[in-house]
Formats: sequence, structure tokens, C-alpha cells
Amino acid sequence: MYKRGGRPTKQVQFVRAGEFIKCNKAERRPDTLLEEARDWQLLFDLNYDNAGCKRPTFFPADVFATRQIPDGVIWSPEKKIIIILELGVPWEENIVESHIRKQARYEQLEAGLKLRGWRVTRLEFEVGSRGYVNDTVTRLWKTLGLTKREATSAKNKMSDTALLCSYVIFSARKTPDWRQQHLMGLHFLREDESVQSPHSMKGDFKAVAGAAITTGSHPMQRQSPGEFEQQRCLPNHS
Repeated sequence: MYKRGGRPTKQVQFVRAGEFIKCNKAERRPDTLLEEARDWQLLFDLNYDNAGCKRPTFFPADVFATRQIPDGVIWSPEKKIIIILELGVPWEENIVESHIRKQARYEQLEAGLKLRGWRVTRLEFEVGSRGYVNDTVTRLWKTLGLTKREATSAKNKMSDTALLCSYVIFSARKTPDWRQQHLMGLHFLREDESVQSPHSMKGDFKAVAGAAITTGSHPMQRQSPGEFEQQRCLPNHS
């Protein structure tokens, strides 16, 4: 490539016949706890019926008898390894307090599992209600073995999802009755545009929503939750 004036902007490396050069290797997935077993099972507290109503989820009975149910459980019956996931979405100023409270919630569950011979890893992590992703999420990605690219993509989706949910709740703050919302898909839909990733909407939606939630004002025309969902969301009924 050349700039105007004929000066090269990138040096070209020539290779003699029979010689080889080192190429950039693909990003290697780090070794993690998940490499220790091959019989992993998953359970998440996302049990909804077709109408979008929440149904009770129960902790795996073959692991431990308890009425508590974390947001997510990953376990290996063969190796007796269990990972407990617990998400908090507090106001950003309350992240530390939320983390301490979440840690205390499952101390008895952890003790009971250890008495039965399970190796327990607890991952409490927080995403602020205005989209701030806390450092505790980094530990989550490292434990689950995500690459840097995968972690960045997941971080952006978590941030945008938290902010969107807060904005829907904020928009309905004066609505006397709350209509059950569907689980969101990975994309949002605008009437005048094709489906696009939430990260690409930072210039408009994130700025408006963040300012509205922070200041308590609403710079756009006020909408009901139903109208906002139709304009912005692509529902996922799975």
C-alpha cells in the first residue's frame, strides 16, 4: 500500500524459495476446571412456560437436598465437581454490598456439599443496572475457559442486556400493572432497520437509556413497555 506521494505504508517481507516464516497462531483456549471431566451437566433458573410465566426450578436431587436454587449450576457426577453461578444486577454504587450478600447466601449450601465430598467452586458476579460489567465477571470467563474474543463479545452482550432491561423497567415506572415480559433474544429489532447487535446501537440507545435511568428524565417520547418491546426487541420464546 502507498500513501499519496508514493511512500509505502507497510513493509513487505519476501521469502526465499525453501524458507519458512512463522505465522500468527490461533488463539489458544486456556486450560480450565472444565477440562477435568467429560460428563458435565447444566441447570439454570430459567424455567418459563409458553406464556412467559416463571416456574419453580429445583436443585439437582442426586447432588444435594436443598430448597435453595442458584442462578446456575454446573456439575460432574463422576468427578464430584460442582460450580455454582450467582448473578447480581445492582445499582453500580451497590456492587460491593451485593457481592458480599450473594457470597453469604450460599455458604451453608457450600458446606453441605463439601460434607458429601463435592469440590465446590462458587462464582458470584455482578453486572450493574446501567451496564457496568464488574471485575468478578473476568474470573467467571477464566474459570469457564473463554478466549479473549469470546469474553469481549459476552461482556458487551451482558452490558447491553442489563441496560435494556433497566430501561424497560424505568419506562414502566408509572404503569399501575406490570405485564410479563418474554425472554430476550440476542438481537434487538427497530422498525425502520434490520436486526442488529445491541453493541452496534451504543450511539443512540445506550446513550439515551443511560442518561434516562441515571437522571430520572426521559428525553424521548414516553412509551409503554409494550410499545417499547415492539419497537426494540426481537422476542425469543425458547
